[in-house]
Amino acid sequence: MLQEPTMEEMFAARIKERGSITPDQALVHMIKVMMGTGMLSLPLAFKHSGLWLGLFLLAVICLVCIFCTRQLVLAQHYIGFLKSQPRLDYANVMRSAVELGPPWIRDRGYFWKQVVNANMFLAQFGFCCVYFVFMADNLKQFFDQTSQIHISQAGWIALLLVPIMALCTIRELKVSLE
Repeated sequence: MLQEPTMEEMFAARIKERGSITPDQALVHMIKVMMGTGMLSLPLAFKHSGLWLGLFLLAVICLVCIFCTRQLVLAQHYIGFLKSQPRLDYANVMRSAVELGPPWIRDRGYFWKQVVNANMFLAQFGFCCVYFVFMADNLKQFFDQTSQIHISQAGWIALLLVPIMALCTIRELKVSLE
């Protein structure tokens, strides 16, 4: 039988790695992820839901997101502590959780790891597609109204591809001028 570690034991056993973020940076990243471009669609959401229902649902959805993120982090720390692996990605957290689960599912860890990887890929691909369409629509609307430049949505997406791909090559956001 596995001994249940306390929160203090799990977080104390965590190794501080070079390049890892502080709790304050993690909070800012979480706020940026939750708000992000979605902030631009909030007025339309409030238009359809109404002010009070919109505020209530926004609070509920934010609380659910925070709770789920916290559960995922706690699961990662718990499994990392049990397996003496300080760093696990989402897929390996799922694989380890399944392998530590009930006997009837333990041999399906690799399958569920691949399910998580496929879902992560599809979600990220979908977010990127929607973001490209969002940027292209805004650029098309701006240039159609303010200049003689008239490029189709597909043309704007193609033009955006090169600078976005260049931005995607940036591995670390910290800049040192030393």
